[in-house]
Amino acid sequence: MKNYLKLAVLAVLLAACGVTAQAQQNFLGQTTLSAAVAGQYLGPGSTGNVPAPTIITVTSATSIVGANPLLAITAGQPNFQTALFVDREEMLVIGVNGTALTVVRGINSTVATPHSNGAMVLFGPPRFFYVQDPGSSGIGGSASTSNVPCILNNVVVSPWVNIRNGTQWYCNAASLVWTPGFNNPALPLGASQATVASVAGATNVGGPVFKISGANAITSWTFTGNQNIGVAGAATVNSQTAQFCVIPTGAYTTTATNNIGAATTAVVGIMQCWQWNGPDGKWYPSR
Repeated sequence: MKNYLKLAVLAVLLAACGVTAQAQQNFLGQTTLSAAVAGQYLGPGSTGNVPAPTIITVTSATSIVGANPLLAITAGQPNFQTALFVDREEMLVIGVNGTALTVVRGINSTVATPHSNGAMVLFGPPRFFYVQDPGSSGIGGSASTSNVPCILNNVVVSPWVNIRNGTQWYCNAASLVWTPGFNNPALPLGASQATVASVAGATNVGGPVFKISGANAITSWTFTGNQNIGVAGAATVNSQTAQFCVIPTGAYTTTATNNIGAATTAVVGIMQCWQWNGPDGKWYPSR
């Protein structure tokens, strides 16, 4: 009986080790600025960095946390601070009061530049942001190809954001290679598919890059199969990271309902990319 109990305990410990050994994929949070943010010029030769803490406001501060840098530093403190990425500037949150955030601007050699009201804000622990593209060997470097292999279980965070050039990448669950995301000049425009007509309701996603015509109000995105965007159908989208991009040929709109996280109005000819956000199960636009 004692031997049986020992074996049972050992089995539990081994199972626990197996669980912890597998990497947990995280997702960057997303919100927007609710007021414009000014840059700061500090004189000739200035990098634009702002040394003093600045207060900015966002539409939602859910999951954003700060830590007072004057307190005793502990090993766990970095995990309880949030970094923000707006345009090409990284900020460190040191205080949260409702939707007002006290931040240190221009960290990691980024520049404190002006940002417009409504600008996209990506956030997460500082270690969730990178200084090079996947497959690059140095700081600020770009990958020579977008077909760098990736393993979903080893992806720490999605999307991969290079704060040096602003490009985003995601691990395509269908092809298992790093694939261009928002604001990435390597985005394969040649992959465009046939035009899909917008529907006043659910509209089907045609592929990784496709066109949408018409001016209907889209209330959700649907998937009929594997469109090579990291989604093998709607049933598995919750466990994957994915993105698709649309080239509008009509001024369709989206409403913040169902699996769409933001209301938008498309501009003809201006690409609009959508990224899956796992924590809340919604698609968010690049603009």
